[in-house]
Amino acid sequence: MLTHPRFLSVEDGALVVAPAPEVEAYRGSLAAGGAAGTVPLPPFAEAVVTGGPDDSPGEVQLVLATGVERQVVFAGPLSEGEELRIFVDASLVEVYRKGSVATTLRAYPALGEEWSLELPGGAAADVWELKLPE
Repeated sequence: MLTHPRFLSVEDGALVVAPAPEVEAYRGSLAAGGAAGTVPLPPFAEAVVTGGPDDSPGEVQLVLATGVERQVVFAGPLSEGEELRIFVDASLVEVYRKGSVATTLRAYPALGEEWSLELPGGAAADVWELKLPE
């Protein structure tokens, strides 16, 4: 499976994986800025999700759905001030958590299915449509 280029490092004796800085060249137009609640994603997208000042941690869910059916492709906790970078590239999903290794998943959208993020209270997301770098 092909993934986005990654930057590997070791911090406090643990492997840390982050998207290579060059990946930002794939960002196209801003689809949503500071969005909360349920956030629709383009079929090719990058989302940066930040945990809000809420005292109770919540869960971020990446969902693939039609009007009737719903599939949770990724679900993970999000604490106050924590940041997740989520990439959706057709059937490839990558989730980066600062100071950790990346999660890579496959999900195959059927005709009519759309991606969305469901954010916990206080969390916000900036979403960009991905494009080929020029």
